[in-house]
Amino acid sequence: MFLFLVVISLLLIDGAVCELDEEDDDTQFALLYLRHYHYLSPETSSNTNTTEAIENFQKFFGLTVTGELDDDTMYEMKKPRCGDPDVDTDGLRLKRYATVGRQWSNTTLTYSFSPGADMKNKDQLRIIARAFKYWSDAAPKLTFTRTNNFNKSDIRISFGKLTHSGVPGERQCPYDFDGQGGVIAHAYYPTEGRIHFDDDEHYTEFGGSVVGWWWNKRQTRGLLYTAVHEIGHALGLKHSDVKDAVMWPLAKNGNPKLDQDDIDGIISLYG
Repeated sequence: MFLFLVVISLLLIDGAVCELDEEDDDTQFALLYLRHYHYLSPETSSNTNTTEAIENFQKFFGLTVTGELDDDTMYEMKKPRCGDPDVDTDGLRLKRYATVGRQWSNTTLTYSFSPGADMKNKDQLRIIARAFKYWSDAAPKLTFTRTNNFNKSDIRISFGKLTHSGVPGERQCPYDFDGQGGVIAHAYYPTEGRIHFDDDEHYTEFGGSVVGWWWNKRQTRGLLYTAVHEIGHALGLKHSDVKDAVMWPLAKNGNPKLDQDDIDGIISLYG
């Protein structure tokens, strides 16, 4: 009997320790998340404004504002998403669409494309061309032409895993990917012109299907939707807090449709 009680006690203690470890892991994850997406200033290591940062995150994503890392907040933070920041380092945006204040001086832009592993090259080229057309339809002054000259293209699109660079000859990206889930793509604002997709994700045109065996099942990502979003960044748009906008930070699948918020943003840059 004594031995039985000892075993039960040890199991209870072990379970409590595991739960505490999980809480610590979630807290560490949340702090890194808040700093990466600029709810906490990336320019300081201080966590003194953590409650305000959590509140701003909750406001941005339409959650109940508690200032605490509750279940709903952690669930939202762990969803697949774009790796670009949501807000400026000086706080939460109040206006709807947002731009970085920089744009391409030339509206006749070229792009190069180094395809990923999941689809035929010709299909990827078609999808990327279609993604650019969303933005040129919304702002007709913009035109996009594909070139095979990686060194002279304005926008360079590529796939990579974990520590990655980009198209041939491109320098290493300082923002590593994190494997399946988490960050699925990121882009640089004008006039850097770099768009990177995480090749640990599995892309199809529209996404949403399930691939893999029972031990590694995962949802596919929509290359079209993700490309439209990342091209928006490359043209100068920031994330939007409008859930129906293409520039909403979280990953989406299916056929994109530009919200008026997206259209207002691109027109403010290119007329």
